[in-house]
Amino acid sequence: ASQDVAISSATFSPAVLSSAEGKAWSLDGEASYIVGPCQGCGDWWGGLDANGVIERACQMDDAWIFFDDGTMQYTTEGFVWAESYMLGNNECLDETLLTPPFDVFGAGTHTFTATESEITVNGLGAFIGFNKAYNQGELDNAGTGTPVETITYEVFDYTNVDGVEKVTITIDYGANPGEAYWTFRLVAQ
Repeated sequence: ASQDVAISSATFSPAVLSSAEGKAWSLDGEASYIVGPCQGCGDWWGGLDANGVIERACQMDDAWIFFDDGTMQYTTEGFVWAESYMLGNNECLDETLLTPPFDVFGAGTHTFTATESEITVNGLGAFIGFNKAYNQGELDNAGTGTPVETITYEVFDYTNVDGVEKVTITIDYGANPGEAYWTFRLVAQ
């Protein structure tokens, strides 16, 4: 018998996530988020550049800014990636064109908490990386079609090499725990 085991030497702490003036994190390039049956693997989707075409360029300038007071500000440069479940056409869409209930996926302010092993974002539509996955589900919030109010991500890895900080977070979105993961790698700005 064999089993894939992910080992992380993360030295993440809540203090590295935020600052008093706000610490911004963005997706770390074209292969910065993937989907697979285990944390950190992209067996099912290898990322934005998996097919050699960067179709989701509007996601690369998004930022999640964490403040020491527990607020998180999500910023876009005016465009979000809108898939068909959001009533988009799998396109970079002007965020002002998002319609309810998906308009909450545009720029906004939410709250967060963090521990050495988890980051939880709170507020209708709050997310990190990409809005598609949430705890124990994907896309449609158990058939209701509405965004969720709380998502908890597991800190998978954290590095600080020559002053460049990167944090990798995962979310277990499967109906059965431990079977399906989104993985996001963010870099501090």
